[in-house]
Amino acid sequence: MSDQIIDQRPGRFWIDDQIIDDYAAEMTPMGIAVYAFLARHACKSGECFPAVSRMRTLLGISDSSARKYVEHLEEMGLLERRARTSEAGDRSSNLYILKQAGRPHIIRMRERDAARGAAGRDDRRVL
Repeated sequence: MSDQIIDQRPGRFWIDDQIIDDYAAEMTPMGIAVYAFLARHACKSGECFPAVSRMRTLLGISDSSARKYVEHLEEMGLLERRARTSEAGDRSSNLYILKQAGRPHIIRMRERDAARGAAGRDDRRVL
């Protein structure tokens, strides 16, 4: 079974409750906005390829901030990014694949927090 998001309705997008319940504190409000931006642009399989300039324009952030938050979402296991190329082999936009939130990601995040000496995220709800 794929871990990609596959259920969306036309003209709407959704974010799994677990994204907010378990990840919001680490994502920060701008990370949530970037995730929501990508979810809004994603097709039924959870894939999208908006330009960073579009993210910058719609969210009112710099290109470097957009890239920083995308990288953070990747580190959290919520997003996969792949380079796209044209038929001529030239670099195109990135392909972003939204991943479903899951318990293994929470465990990895807590292990990482512990390794960094963080107090942990006991306030997170884990189902």
